[in-house]
Amino acid sequence: AAPIYAKADVMQFMPTMSAVGITWRNPGNFFRIAETDEQSTQALSAHLAGEYRGKKVAIVYTDTFYMRPLIEMLRAALTPGIPISARFEPLLDVPGATERLANKLQRDPPDLIYMALDPDLIMQLVPSLRNVGLKANLMGGQRLLTYRLWKSATMDGVQIIAPLSSLDDPEYRK
Repeated sequence: AAPIYAKADVMQFMPTMSAVGITWRNPGNFFRIAETDEQSTQALSAHLAGEYRGKKVAIVYTDTFYMRPLIEMLRAALTPGIPISARFEPLLDVPGATERLANKLQRDPPDLIYMALDPDLIMQLVPSLRNVGLKANLMGGQRLLTYRLWKSATMDGVQIIAPLSSLDDPEYRK
């Protein structure tokens, strides 16, 4: 419907969709409330380059239609000139998958696990990681900002990275 609304000059607000293409196709009347995959990638790669230089990072993700662009952008952003060892681990939503992945990660423990997952899989994965004694830092993007996740005890110690500036920054306010 976005192209039809764009032609009719109807303003559109997108509260959750992170795909970048729709904004590029409808730049004049399309406004986002959530960060784009491109913004997420830029924030994460900058953070990793500064804080995880020379360390091992695992990107755990679901291989779904809406998650693929983020993962492809992360692969591209993390390869050139960023001195970290990044590996990508897909997580299937099948019984026992989180336990198998936790055991695999424990055999070659990363310093950071970035979770590009839906809340249900995060609520399964985090306890599995803790059950095997994995000491890696846990982090995710704005997908972690749900009441249900933070109401659960699984999120204790999990970090969130988002491309937000200070409210005092004139560019942010603009």
